[in-house]
Amino acid sequence: MPLKISFKPLFFFACLLLYSCTKTDTTQVSIDTDLAEYGLITLQMNDLDSVQTDSVAKLVHENIKQDYLTFKKTDNDHPDLRNEEYFGDKLYGYYLRFPESEDGIENLRRAFAIWYVSGAVEKMEVALNRISINKDYWGDLVSYYNLSKTSAQNQSWFSFINKRDHENHIQKLVEWNNDTKSNVTQTHLSFYIAKNYFVQQEYDNANEYLLRVLELNRDSVLAGSQTIVDKARSYYNEIHSLQIGDKAPSFSTTSISGESIDLSEFRGKIVLLEFWSTSCGPCIKELPSLKDLYASFKDRNDFIMVGISLDTDIERVKSFISDHNLDWYQIFDDGYGEVSQLYNSVYIPRTYLIDRNGNIAHKDLREKYLKEAVTSMLID
Repeated sequence: MPLKISFKPLFFFACLLLYSCTKTDTTQVSIDTDLAEYGLITLQMNDLDSVQTDSVAKLVHENIKQDYLTFKKTDNDHPDLRNEEYFGDKLYGYYLRFPESEDGIENLRRAFAIWYVSGAVEKMEVALNRISINKDYWGDLVSYYNLSKTSAQNQSWFSFINKRDHENHIQKLVEWNNDTKSNVTQTHLSFYIAKNYFVQQEYDNANEYLLRVLELNRDSVLAGSQTIVDKARSYYNEIHSLQIGDKAPSFSTTSISGESIDLSEFRGKIVLLEFWSTSCGPCIKELPSLKDLYASFKDRNDFIMVGISLDTDIERVKSFISDHNLDWYQIFDDGYGEVSQLYNSVYIPRTYLIDRNGNIAHKDLREKYLKEAVTSMLID
């Protein structure tokens, strides 16, 4: 009888050998995959059964994870966003190759989070066009894309997904919310529905679902819901007290360099509040326009510019400010701190322009639109 040789074990062993021999590098992950543009993996593994595929998937996942942790540790002081974006590509490629694996969906979410930080809007578009709107994680990805798109281009929604798709998605979330009997699930779904309405500037609908979140957690915050409840309060606060024409919330604090900053003392001046962080790609991309804005008006005694950093490492912020010559007032808000909560800066970058009477004149303007608004307000 002729000897039959199965190539499946040999191929599987070769994969294991290749993965075990990879070397970690902070700028290049070396794994046995050919990652084409936008993270498309071309490695052919159709001959492997489900158990073997899952084993290889775990190896790839651990390889990416360890290299990313090494990259973050060694590149902590001066992040290279292009390298950060590369890991987003890798994680997306992992999802495409192993969509049913244990870590597939989670790595897809991680990819979008990294792409958001690094400002890779086009890659989000490519990925979203490949994913069905019926997937239960689609909404999470849309949120990252929407925040990145509005940050980069000052748009209220994105162009390639039409209004009907958005409404269908919201309707599905509403149906899930109505069907579930879990208060915790209702809390999270209601907040997400409210958030989607909020970015569409449908504030009445957003308000309805934010009130549901707050009502469900009125007596005591449900398990695992504290962050959701805090954000719901911030969105509710913005709808009711952070609209154009509303009085800007007062705060008094100390800048990173030790100056006393009291918003009420800036009455009679034009004030720009700019919320940012060193790990926010869109924030960093806007630095040249912000520096130009500051240079244009820094000699005027009726214009004040204040940056509010949402970082959690003050030494990193100090180093970044020094390296990039950010000469305007800077406040360290230690994550989502007091000032950030007052101004609902759950996503960044955010800007608030405050007029001479202490009222909110503009929100979330970018680049030339921001400079035009400041120029106009200083003339008036």
